[in-house]
Amino acid sequence: LKASRNPIYRQQASMISSGFPICLLSLFVLPGYSLVLDLENFTSWKKSGQHSPRNASKSFMPRHSIVQCDEYGHDIRRFPDNMVLLGKHGLWCPTAKVGSTTIYSALARLMNFPGQGKRVQRCFPSNEKRGKRCWYPGRMENALEVVKRGYGKNLCKPFAFTFVRNPWDRLRSAYLDKIKSSQLVVDGKKNISFADFVRFVGKQDPWMMNAHWRPVSLNCLVNGTDGARYDHVFRLEDGFEWQLTYALQRMGFHPKKIQSHNRLTRPGVAERIEYYTTAPGISNPHELVDIVARVYAEDIKVSNYSFEKYA
Repeated sequence: LKASRNPIYRQQASMISSGFPICLLSLFVLPGYSLVLDLENFTSWKKSGQHSPRNASKSFMPRHSIVQCDEYGHDIRRFPDNMVLLGKHGLWCPTAKVGSTTIYSALARLMNFPGQGKRVQRCFPSNEKRGKRCWYPGRMENALEVVKRGYGKNLCKPFAFTFVRNPWDRLRSAYLDKIKSSQLVVDGKKNISFADFVRFVGKQDPWMMNAHWRPVSLNCLVNGTDGARYDHVFRLEDGFEWQLTYALQRMGFHPKKIQSHNRLTRPGVAERIEYYTTAPGISNPHELVDIVARVYAEDIKVSNYSFEKYA
């Protein structure tokens, strides 16, 4: 089921996906086919791998595919389009500002890709939309491309993992890396204050957010029983390097020491509290804290995050 930015269609989507209707629809999905419903554009049945057109937007709106993983229609799963299939090794859902540069760099070394680190072509559907196809078909490709080629069932068995991060730290990291450095323009303005940036995020439709601060619960469907299936959802704060090493080993790799990128944007609790509660221009110490708590409520709930604790 494709959720739309239009609140009316999103309400309809919620009604359809809430229980009985979607179960009833799944009875009619033939083996090898996926159900693709886009309530804002059109509703259609398409063979696994085909998608309805996307609306043009400045930000890439995340999409998900529904794939029938068994012969009888009892195992229906959802896969984020930006999920990356690593050959026959595993499935990883990347999220910007949650160790993605380090993971891409490690995979480039382990899978002998020609690029390293930030020079590795990212396998995001938004890249393909801009004409930048994944450089490594058959070895690293996003779920959208896999489903388009009619091999959706290849997504059903591999070891699947993703990383999540405390949203207060992730949003601060996005601000320092993308906004304060003027790499991204927000609301037509460059280098806005942290307070104005958080307020801007608080007014955005989460589905239309930039990937660097879009909630993980939307980007990778990490939202409990209604989300995608993962063997492991790792919290970055619980030890990123050893958890990534474990995930790579589970996929059959033999990684050497993992070296993390962007260490400077991982604050401790005291630094986080000071940054949010003493930011210039805030109306009260809890203003920005409360905005993040509201926007990222699902991320906080699913991964048991807290503003006052490191994780």
